[in-house]
Amino acid sequence: MNFIYPVNVNSPSKYAEKTVVKNYKYFNRGQYQDNLEQNEINLPKEKKKRLQEYDYHLKRFQYHQALDSVLLKKNVELTITVLEELIDRNALKLALLNRSENELEILLNFILWKIRDPKTMNILLYVFNLLIEYYVITLGKNEKIDSLFLKIKKAITEEISYQMKLKDIGNKIESIENLQDLYNQKDFDM
Repeated sequence: MNFIYPVNVNSPSKYAEKTVVKNYKYFNRGQYQDNLEQNEINLPKEKKKRLQEYDYHLKRFQYHQALDSVLLKKNVELTITVLEELIDRNALKLALLNRSENELEILLNFILWKIRDPKTMNILLYVFNLLIEYYVITLGKNEKIDSLFLKIKKAITEEISYQMKLKDIGNKIESIENLQDLYNQKDFDM
């Protein structure tokens, strides 16, 4: 009688018989989750953060679309941030040129809305000066655009007159304080 001995699964003789590796898993070992041991940690993949539309356009150097998308959100801080970023990239000219009447109207309405805010005044004055420089040729062709330019000009002149009055009042207060100091010194010297 011939006895067939069961082959031990862990015996090295079983592995010695296999000389040719024809298994796909052999070449990709360590990449399957089934091959992980208990001590190994399986970290979940982090989800990609989705960019805002204006960030997406800035990343692709589409400055015109970035400014348009942020203006539609009507968020002042975001708009000023994007304008500052465009200034830093020397791309504000690209973002302001070749605007349609509707796009220009949206931008001018934003400037008119926030031109008197001390936080945004400097940047918006700079942008408005550039708009005048770029669109001086188109003035007189669209009544809405012309009226917005005039309203912004009027708001700027009013703000300048307010600032001059405040400076004058500040000077008067300073002179009164100086007189008060002189009066206090005379009383002290006696």
